Amino acid sequence: NIPDHNVADWVDVHEMVTAVSYSPDGKRVVVGTFKGKCKFYRAENNKLEYITQIEVRSKRGKNARGKKITGIQFLEGNSKRMLVSSNDSRIRLYDGYNLLCKYKGHKNKASQIRAFFSQNGDFIVSGSEDGSLYVWSTVHSLLPIMNPIFARLKKEKDAACEFFPAHVGTTTVALFAPESSTRSKKLLSRLAFASKIARPAPDPEHTRLLQEVRTYSPELGAAKLAEASMTAVGQVIVTAGFGGEIKVFESFGLSLGP
Repeated sequence: NIPDHNVADWVDVHEMVTAVSYSPDGKRVVVGTFKGKCKFYRAENNKLEYITQIEVRSKRGKNARGKKITGIQFLEGNSKRMLVSSNDSRIRLYDGYNLLCKYKGHKNKASQIRAFFSQNGDFIVSGSEDGSLYVWSTVHSLLPIMNPIFARLKKEKDAACEFFPAHVGTTTVALFAPESSTRSKKLLSRLAFASKIARPAPDPEHTRLLQEVRTYSPELGAAKLAEASMTAVGQVIVTAGFGGEIKVFESFGLSLGP
């Protein structure tokens, strides 16, 4: 209780807390832990009341043991749709307490990297330990109304993603700029122009990588990529790297060529 300068209530989670988030309606708190659990608490009347918990892990294989939760984000205005990032290099989309989809492709083994929704929920963005920026489309290639964020379509895995080198070293943060703020876009454009002037020239290898925009889609063809390209135009993404750089990228459409 900030006005009264005291702690209104507290709970013992019994393990290290590595991520936390309020639901958009302010009625629940979600706590991520070092052992790969998300614990839910009701937060009303200045009290924290335990509800339940979910194990954020794969059913089998090397990721069957829970890894550290590195980020929790709710879709704007939706207290059920929740993204959970973890140190098994996976991003999981939940509907309440049920897993809808699992996204992969980036590397997040030991960093505190967190994935973010775009404002309308059509895309997910994340940094990566390989220095790249990764973007996944949540829109179904043939039936956009079957977007797993808004429909109860359960799709276990999604390895289709767009990615390109953003930083030398780990890309620690990546998030979308607000779509409704034209002023923010203009400011970001000025920052991008200034960064081109101020930053030192990258090494030749990084210059080569920056000229490559790569698409990894083991199951989906050009139709999905073309659709994603159209819906992604105009998206602005801000990134930060382990070396202290901040960069701004704007989508003019995804490259469908080799």
